[in-house]
Amino acid sequence: MSILTGILKRSNMLLMREQILLKLSFLTTFLLCAMALSLPAQKPPDSLLNIVRNSSGEARFKALKALGKYYKPSDPAKSIEYAGEARKQARVMNDRSLEADAMNDMAILMLMMQQNRQAVLLLQESIRIYDSLNDGEGMAKVTNNLGIAWSQIGSFENSLTCYNRALKWYTKTKDLPKQARVYMSLGLVYEQLMKFDQALSAHQKALEIFAGENDEQMMADAGVNLGVAFKSIGNFTQAEYHLKKSLGFYKQHHNIFGMAVTTSNLAQLCKAKGDFKNAFDWYRKALPMIRQINNTWAEAGVYLDLAEIHFERAQWNEALSNLTAADKLIAPENDPGLQSQIFLLYSRVYDTLQQNRLALNFFKRHTALKDTLASAEKTKAIEELNIRYETEKMSAENELLRADIQVHKFRQWMLFAFALTALLTAIFITGIFIRKRKQLILNKIKSEQDAMKAKEDMMKLSHELTAKALHMAGGAEKKAVFAEKLIALVPFINQEGQTVLQSLVDEFNNPIDDNLWEEVEKYFEKMHPAFLAKLLARFPDLTPNDRKICSMIRLNLSTKEIALMLNRSSRTIESSKYQIKKKLNLGDDQNLTNFLISL
Repeated sequence: MSILTGILKRSNMLLMREQILLKLSFLTTFLLCAMALSLPAQKPPDSLLNIVRNSSGEARFKALKALGKYYKPSDPAKSIEYAGEARKQARVMNDRSLEADAMNDMAILMLMMQQNRQAVLLLQESIRIYDSLNDGEGMAKVTNNLGIAWSQIGSFENSLTCYNRALKWYTKTKDLPKQARVYMSLGLVYEQLMKFDQALSAHQKALEIFAGENDEQMMADAGVNLGVAFKSIGNFTQAEYHLKKSLGFYKQHHNIFGMAVTTSNLAQLCKAKGDFKNAFDWYRKALPMIRQINNTWAEAGVYLDLAEIHFERAQWNEALSNLTAADKLIAPENDPGLQSQIFLLYSRVYDTLQQNRLALNFFKRHTALKDTLASAEKTKAIEELNIRYETEKMSAENELLRADIQVHKFRQWMLFAFALTALLTAIFITGIFIRKRKQLILNKIKSEQDAMKAKEDMMKLSHELTAKALHMAGGAEKKAVFAEKLIALVPFINQEGQTVLQSLVDEFNNPIDDNLWEEVEKYFEKMHPAFLAKLLARFPDLTPNDRKICSMIRLNLSTKEIALMLNRSSRTIESSKYQIKKKLNLGDDQNLTNFLISL
């Protein structure tokens, strides 16, 4: 064995996994193209352009969106321009939902043009808008597209996270068709990660849902995915069953694209089983259909597969012929990975034919492309890191923004709570003040009523006391008059009658009855409580008679009325008042009555 042969065998082993991924990528590309071709036909551009020029608002937005879809297959760059205009129109309308929708369209177009970083950032911004609008349906749609973006970049774990989030929403809303489509995407990612059991489970769920929905087109697509997954784990029987069942549907509906995909996979299945005769037959059937859909990349892949079969069967000229056909169809700049495998197989064939110079030459070209691929992988890894950095940076900025918003809201709530507390406190204090004021007013009214009642009682008592005193004075006066009349009778009666008459006169001239005075004194104490006590405390030299006279003066009785009540002469009472003034230390210019009233 030559050194070159050993190197080629080791290189071939290292490329086995890359070849598997290439086949899976081939299928994925076919399915994505099928989805693009199944888009509904758009309106003629002229009518749409007229709407764009002459309309505004939602009508103009829809026209721009339709123009973007119209140019999507043929001119993605122009399609991006219209999607950008639609985004501007949505901003003019201040419609965040339409803006998020336009950003989603732009991102899908950018993915087609390998502008992965811009696409991811647009999709993430679109998700944030839908999240702020609480639009779960919009979030699920864009999250699913973000999963496609991460898958295209090669970040399959992020892709799985996005698909599962979208699936969670569609499960919640019981949207079975969209659930099934997400399951198909999940299956393809699991295949990329070589997790074939999980891939089979996802594809099987998709197929069951489509069968329940009676969607034969999607059942056929899911069947192709399921067949490829079964082939990957070596279950060729199940793989052949699902692929042939899907092929039958595509033939029935004259779906050339689906027939090309399925026939190519049946050829690969036969090749994997070592059934080269049937593999040749299937490849011969696939080639016209692949040419019909004008997919040179897929055609080159078929010629490479045919060359490998011829190489395994030691058919060197046929292998070289197929490699030449593949080499003409694909250029290194279009797909360095496929071109690298073509050069490697060239090198193996020439090495087997002992044409070492040609073998070495093609191996060098293969190695150069491998270096290019490695560089591209590094660039891709760097791009993924940059996208993750931008994503994490944006997430951190959004977290800070959300934190600021929360702080702002908290401050607003605190201000509101403070204002509410202040208002409630003011209301409470005002309530207490009003209650206290009301109570004070009621107390004042009650006090005024009590004072008025007391005043009325005092006036009543005063009237009664005055009346009682005047009654006493009037009685004394009547007695005095009566006594004088009795004295006038003395000369006209005998000695014995004079004695009786004198006793009557003496009885009428007796001082006021003590019981009657006690009654007057009792009324006086009610009207002027503690008057006599104060008087006695300040002026202990006053006699009981002096205190009686002071009490009568306090009642504002005249000298004559006092004299009658005490059965004294007015002169005697005046003399007593003079003596009292001296005992009270009052000057000649001071009024005794005023002094006693003020006491």
